[in-house]
Amino acid sequence: MPDVTRRMYTPEEMGAPVVVSESGDVVIDAEATDVTPAEWTTKQDWGKFWAYWKGDKGLTEDDIHKAAGVESMKLYTGTKQELQAAVEVYIEAQIKADELVDIVEELDKSAVVKDILDTFGDG
Repeated sequence: MPDVTRRMYTPEEMGAPVVVSESGDVVIDAEATDVTPAEWTTKQDWGKFWAYWKGDKGLTEDDIHKAAGVESMKLYTGTKQELQAAVEVYIEAQIKADELVDIVEELDKSAVVKDILDTFGDG
């Protein structure tokens, strides 16, 4: 297992065969794998599962699939604890991405940036 803490490895870094979905996401190629889904996924009450993530956590199915690196949770091979950790990393990354967008938007509005662009052009 990785010796670096708080680092989420992508499926391709872990050696899983991946494909790019129609939406542009990199996901594990379920057809190319001989992976047995985690036992808990075969016994899961999916209504309760999605109610927890959607209602209690405010996430979408797409968010969970991206965090888990699968197109369907029925293909997930990790434990529930690993999924929880992956979702926490995913949420943290989304928050940081949103913060960066806010910073860029503020910079774009900045008089200094406008002065620089007026002086030197934007290309």
